[in-house]
Amino acid sequence: MAGQRSVVKHSYIKAFRDGRGRARAHVNYIKFRPGKDKDEAGSRAFFSDREDGLTSQHVNYAIDRQKGRGVLVHKVIISPGVQDANTQEYVREVLHDLGHRKGLDLEWYAVEHRNTANPHAHVVIMGTDKKGRQVSLSKADYTQLKECGDRYLERNKLLDREKTKEEKKARLPGRKLKEALKAAKKEFDRVMRSDVEERKLSRLEAIRAQEAESLGDAPDYKALAAKREAKEERRNQAKAEAWAYYSKAIEVELAGETVKYNWTMPIGDLRALERQHNLEAQRGKAVLSAEDLERLQTWIKDAYFEEKVLAAKSAEVEKLELTASVGPAEYVELKVSKASTLEELNAAKRLHESGKVALSPVEDKALTIWISEKEAVEPIAVVVPGLEEPVVYDKQDSKESLEFLANEYRKGEDWAKDGITKAQYKKLRAWIKEKRELEQKEKPKEKEPETKPLHEKALKDESKDKGES
Repeated sequence: MAGQRSVVKHSYIKAFRDGRGRARAHVNYIKFRPGKDKDEAGSRAFFSDREDGLTSQHVNYAIDRQKGRGVLVHKVIISPGVQDANTQEYVREVLHDLGHRKGLDLEWYAVEHRNTANPHAHVVIMGTDKKGRQVSLSKADYTQLKECGDRYLERNKLLDREKTKEEKKARLPGRKLKEALKAAKKEFDRVMRSDVEERKLSRLEAIRAQEAESLGDAPDYKALAAKREAKEERRNQAKAEAWAYYSKAIEVELAGETVKYNWTMPIGDLRALERQHNLEAQRGKAVLSAEDLERLQTWIKDAYFEEKVLAAKSAEVEKLELTASVGPAEYVELKVSKASTLEELNAAKRLHESGKVALSPVEDKALTIWISEKEAVEPIAVVVPGLEEPVVYDKQDSKESLEFLANEYRKGEDWAKDGITKAQYKKLRAWIKEKRELEQKEKPKEKEPETKPLHEKALKDESKDKGES
């Protein structure tokens, strides 16, 4: 899986002080929030793990039953990240999986919002489950929710459909400002900023909504909704056009074939194209147009920044706890860290690449670095004809021993050429370079001949002349 589509955002409300009032206000907010997706009564219905068409009274009653300490309710936003998903079915599956893994019978109520480009659900999870057990959610649970969600998308072929849509969008023409490119690159995640959006509904509006619902009449937000929706539509249109320009592929004619470059490619490939363009431009034959060159340089700049951020965050990762799906409702736990063996780390990498586990970009970067560090010191075993056991060359071997193997490889000796790969030869040269640099540091410096100041030498010569006389 190239990257997680599913999105999870979590916060909570504690039970003390005005917790219940805040929880009810949140229920009203997600039920009556302005948008074209409301029903004729101007609201939205709740659904749970088994029921549809629930009112906010069901949710408020569940809130009143909660204990007066700890977390009262968890507020969760869950999005499949694609437009064609059945959001209710998706939410029920991922929350059932969460409860099953944690050994809890979760009590939750959700409202589906389809008033933006990203369909999503606002979920209210009670602080205790149906059997009165405390419910706590951690970062590991967010990851598991995303992984379960992505498995749902893969199983229902929704990722393939979304990819086709994006490819069609990428063919739209147009040139937009760089500022819009940066906003578009976030892939329209505005709906995930729930706390900011929630503050738009003032306390007075929340009270009005609650009173209106208890009297059987929903509040009228038409004027406010029209203004917000018009502004949001203009913003989304600008983002969509800017994203189409940013993600438009660059087509280059190489050796009689058309090669397509896009912003998702490795930074090394993008830089190679930039170098080739600069070289050809010096000869008076530019490879790229001015527009394509500008877009390519923006991709490189963004990729460089993302690499730096990924590297910094991955340095903070100490271990990875993975849950691999090996069958229907059957999972295998796998824990790896920097101290794990190369075999264990490669096994985790294979699980990620096969889609059986889904690592975040930061986790994938950390795992890649751990593997690279292990491979850098992994001994090289060379099969030599006539010997039963392979000859093992280690980083701790002498410089002469390592240079012997390198020289035999360069000369093209069969046993050396067939015994090690190009990657191992590159590693061998790195070992030799380290040995040579260490030798240079430890080598004693030659003593420079003493040179006395001219005035001291003159005084010595003068005393010598006096002695002779």
